[in-house]
Amino acid sequence: MKCNVLRNLAHSRPTSTLIPVHHVQCPFRRLCDLRSESGREEMKTFNFNRSYFRFRIDARQQPAITVTHAMPTTVNNVRINIECRCALVHLGTGKSEEFVLGASCKTERVGVDRDCWLQPNADFCLAASDSEFLILKSWARNKMPLARSRGAAGGPLERQSGSSREAWTDFSYALSPAEGRALDGIEHIIAAIRGDRPLVAHTEYDDGDYRVVLDYPIKTINYSERERVYQTDTGPILLPNLSPDRLLATERQVECFDLAYAAFNSSGWAEFIVNVPTEIGDGIATDHYSLTRRIEPVRNTVIEVLNEAHVPPPHISRDGHSEDVPTERPSRTLLADGSARTSSGE
Repeated sequence: MKCNVLRNLAHSRPTSTLIPVHHVQCPFRRLCDLRSESGREEMKTFNFNRSYFRFRIDARQQPAITVTHAMPTTVNNVRINIECRCALVHLGTGKSEEFVLGASCKTERVGVDRDCWLQPNADFCLAASDSEFLILKSWARNKMPLARSRGAAGGPLERQSGSSREAWTDFSYALSPAEGRALDGIEHIIAAIRGDRPLVAHTEYDDGDYRVVLDYPIKTINYSERERVYQTDTGPILLPNLSPDRLLATERQVECFDLAYAAFNSSGWAEFIVNVPTEIGDGIATDHYSLTRRIEPVRNTVIEVLNEAHVPPPHISRDGHSEDVPTERPSRTLLADGSARTSSGE
């Protein structure tokens, strides 16, 4: 297999001018002995609204290999909201690698007076670990004859992967930890939906030599109090394809991922619709969510986010170094009777 899945995951750089990577304990290590008064299990989760991936491009320090146009500025610092976390745990060794997915955006020129959007334009998604990255771009159709722009270090690729240190002058990601409560029945799930509580899905399953652990915000969810059913419909998330053929075709583990949407209405299975090149006629294909995949058995948990633990957000100062900002922020808790309680963060 080309992919070296047992490599050393430590990431080091000769200098650290920006933001450290913040590690949090993997949330599938449940706090099994900790129970709330209602008997629902409390567990660690993430506040995805405050979880970010950051990178810095400095054209004076190294080529901007992910940029497909001549940059209007010499430096660009980027912050992207994290949409999903995926951990791949090798069942034989226990070794784990963590990957995150950034929110979708569009290809652009930063710092111009007009014509911000590149033409032809592409959807842009970024997945990364401590050491690797995968950029997914989707134009109007696959395999468009796009020429490399003059003065650009990068070319127009639909899938581009590589070493993070070769792509960016500095990079990091921060998953903001939070306390959560596992919702163990339809009544609790419906109550959390009606109470506008933030919800996170936790999905675990075994696939070949790996345990796959997915955490992602539930942005869309359905329910029927009459038929006593709920169903998630949310994404995009990172879904690994760990088939032998896919792994043999990859040089980096990050290349095994595709974008997908997830749906489930029970704890034992999940169905995904995967973004793949899809034939639309006359030999033309486009990237579309068209391939369905059912995984069973899985362990799905719907988690209500409780008091959100606060991680100091790293910010880039004018001189290119990291600086901290005040961390206290009032939190608002919705009580069972519908009233709200506001408290200051610690």
